[in-house]
Amino acid sequence: LPPGHRLLAVVGADDAPSAWIERWQLLDLFLVLIASLAIGKLLGWRWGAVALAALALTHHDEHQLVWLWLNVILAALLAREAPEGTLRKVASVYRGVAFALLVIMLIPFVANQARLAIYPQLDRDVAYGALDQAVRLDMPAATPADVPVAATEIAPALEGDAGANASGSRALPQGMEDKLQDVVVTGSMLKRKIRERYAAGTVMQTGPGIPGWNFVRHGYHWSGPVDAAQKLRFVVMTPPWLSLWRLAGIVLLAVLLAALVRFAYGWPRHFPRIPRFGAAAALVVLAVSSLPVAGRADTPDAALLQELKSRLTRAPECAPACAEITGARVVASQGTLDIELDVSTLTTVAVPIPAAEGRWEPEAISIDGQTNGGLYRDVERRLWVPLRSGTHEVRLTGRIIAAESVQLVFPQLPRAIDVRSDGWEFSGVNDGRLLTNTLELVRKSRPGQATRLEASMQFPPFVRVTRRIELGIDWGIHTVVERVAPERGAFTVIVPLLARESVLTEGIEMRADGTVLVAMPAGESGVAWQSSLARGERLELRSASDAARVEVWTFTVSPQWSVQFEGTPEVLPAELTSGEWSYEFHPRAGEALALEVTRPAAAQGTTLAWDAASLQTQIGKRSTSTSLQLRYRSTQGGRHTLRLPADARVNSVSVDGQSIALRPQNGELAIALLPGAHALDVSWQSDAGIRFVSRTPPVDLGHAASNIQMQINVPQDRWVLYAFGPGVGPAILFWGELLIFIVAAVLLGRMRRSPLKTQEWLLLGFGLSTFSWAALFTFAVWMFVMRWRSSWDANVSTSHFNSIQAGLVVLSIVALVSLLAAIPYGLLASPDMRIQGPGNHAFSLNWFVDQTSGPLPQPGVLNVSLWWYKLAMLAWALWLSFALLRWLPWAWRALTANGFWRGSIRVPAAARPPVPGAGVNPG
Repeated sequence: LPPGHRLLAVVGADDAPSAWIERWQLLDLFLVLIASLAIGKLLGWRWGAVALAALALTHHDEHQLVWLWLNVILAALLAREAPEGTLRKVASVYRGVAFALLVIMLIPFVANQARLAIYPQLDRDVAYGALDQAVRLDMPAATPADVPVAATEIAPALEGDAGANASGSRALPQGMEDKLQDVVVTGSMLKRKIRERYAAGTVMQTGPGIPGWNFVRHGYHWSGPVDAAQKLRFVVMTPPWLSLWRLAGIVLLAVLLAALVRFAYGWPRHFPRIPRFGAAAALVVLAVSSLPVAGRADTPDAALLQELKSRLTRAPECAPACAEITGARVVASQGTLDIELDVSTLTTVAVPIPAAEGRWEPEAISIDGQTNGGLYRDVERRLWVPLRSGTHEVRLTGRIIAAESVQLVFPQLPRAIDVRSDGWEFSGVNDGRLLTNTLELVRKSRPGQATRLEASMQFPPFVRVTRRIELGIDWGIHTVVERVAPERGAFTVIVPLLARESVLTEGIEMRADGTVLVAMPAGESGVAWQSSLARGERLELRSASDAARVEVWTFTVSPQWSVQFEGTPEVLPAELTSGEWSYEFHPRAGEALALEVTRPAAAQGTTLAWDAASLQTQIGKRSTSTSLQLRYRSTQGGRHTLRLPADARVNSVSVDGQSIALRPQNGELAIALLPGAHALDVSWQSDAGIRFVSRTPPVDLGHAASNIQMQINVPQDRWVLYAFGPGVGPAILFWGELLIFIVAAVLLGRMRRSPLKTQEWLLLGFGLSTFSWAALFTFAVWMFVMRWRSSWDANVSTSHFNSIQAGLVVLSIVALVSLLAAIPYGLLASPDMRIQGPGNHAFSLNWFVDQTSGPLPQPGVLNVSLWWYKLAMLAWALWLSFALLRWLPWAWRALTANGFWRGSIRVPAAARPPVPGAGVNPG
């Protein structure tokens, strides 16, 4: 919500926790009721109602206040009911401390509430920075409820991540992400991403400007079922009513505090004395510095050792293709397995040899007909044989255990393979090529012969097939086949394609019957490929009832298509944060899904969006410089006209940082819009100088804009009096503080023991208000202390008297120095008008407007020459000089009443002459 607004309640949510309950916590409500009932019991039901209203209006802004009110009620009751003696004294001290803590908390709270009532733009959590945001055309796709009708011809451009995790019902196994990134896509499809493309003549819609502001946020959620026809209504309080809310809370708190003070102390007949508290605290900080540790240089150093290691372990220049297996011959009999490898090497290198862990390992190895026993087994238990450069023939021989199947893994694939078997069936070979890195041998069963199988049973292949169908301008399918069983080993499986599907990925072959033979290598968890799909009005998918696979279907539908699903029910996608909505289906065996695809009618929309606008105006004495920075998105190229002031002299125009030569005609600047997201900067000058009412120049963008920032920079020789404009702007706190001071000055002047008259308090405050309120407060305290000193009987000990005199001298010096320092400051410096707000200071004022449908707003500043302030300060300094001629003698007489300093010999009071005019006010 914008600043100055407050969410009160959510109406129409039966199952949801309303914002009213979230804001008005049950514990706080309970404490408010307890405090109101207690006050009503002590003071009457009318005061209980006042307490209930006051606390209900203010407790949510400062929760600690409710506890302090309860503490004050308890302290006042204890002090009143405690018996005479020490217990009552302790209760009285406790009562004074409780009231003091409450007042200390109330003063800044009341000041902040009054400030927010007058200046709602100072509310919390307000931030904006539209020009710094990344404006893109590829905004995330919306959910089905948010997808708009196509714009003019088709809906906005989208770009989202179409990775495997976004399309499946669960996260893919480790390693699949990297494998899917390597899928080669040809034609018009992109790698792992959907990018909407449009036919010639298509007009795309940009939508409104992207919001770049962040105001006060209120979270809302629910935990139960919600009817689709249910409506919610948010009850929001607008700034005028919220300001009355805050002011009413302030008044009721003041009235309630006065009633409690009267109940506790009998005010105004008695006023609480401020208890004396003496406390001394000592803080000791121990600093321990670490002594530098002596070190020595190592020879050789680590860098040299690393260099030597890199030279010794440097791979040859041919790596990683220093060795290649040009051919392999496998001969499998009933009990043995022989493998011959033709290996060509460019240098001395180790070559990995095939193995079947737990079922076959080489028992004899020969290289070029000579027996070789030198093998190396790495940490992964793979066997390596060292070979010199040249061509070699490696022969491996070993026995096969009594197993039903053997998976022979080739760490390095041979270029060609020849398999001969006696009593075995083999798979994984096609046209003399090994499809995967594993050759599977399965023993043939013979009647009447029993085979001793190993304890572990081998499961038949079972896979999960995830098809991600992407319906855009081009239809495509991204298919992922994941291993389910067996967990290890290689296998092949047949996966049928959809009607009108054509495989595009290299290495995946389509068969004549519309299927794909998928070879799953050992150690791999999945295989993926990309296909194109011919467009049509109807698409059917069916899950086979007897196949060794389970399927998952997901559909990503561009807004240019409308799809109706029939058959298998839809499930909630597992990935809801992928940036785009996917329809996901998990069919059971034999279930089917039918799609009816139509194109919706086109809707009118705009092709240009001003996402951000920043107007900076530098006002000089005789001319004004203006800079306009724009960020826009456009789906079409063309010409657009900006309307500038008629007397504008354009200095520069740049697009994306590149300067172009353009000049306005009759205040109209024609620019060429480029498709996409771009930045446009225009700067110009005009002859209008600083005035009493200075505004930003009139600018019409010719289109609705969002995130408008406006800035007015005035010269440093101007006195800013007031700022006005729409949206969130600067707050000048000086006038509110001055109004409070005027009320306080009138009350001080009417006090019987006030040292100054009302007009003197007012004149003193007018001069010091633009310098420092602290200086005014210090001087006021000094005046009242001097007034008390003039009537003090000084019937105390010598040390006590001298201590008070020394303190009064120090206070007098501080008060007079702070007062006299205001004279040169007022004559030489600029007034402090307490300008606050995001990015605002004395000479630079900023406004922010979230949206505008026509010309840019024109905020303004009321300002006068700084000489008016200096002349006023000169007159005030003259008055202060004459006033000091009256105040200083009076202060000296008050300070020396009954003596200025006492020595060891005290003069009797009867022997001291009277001090004339000691108790008279300085005026």
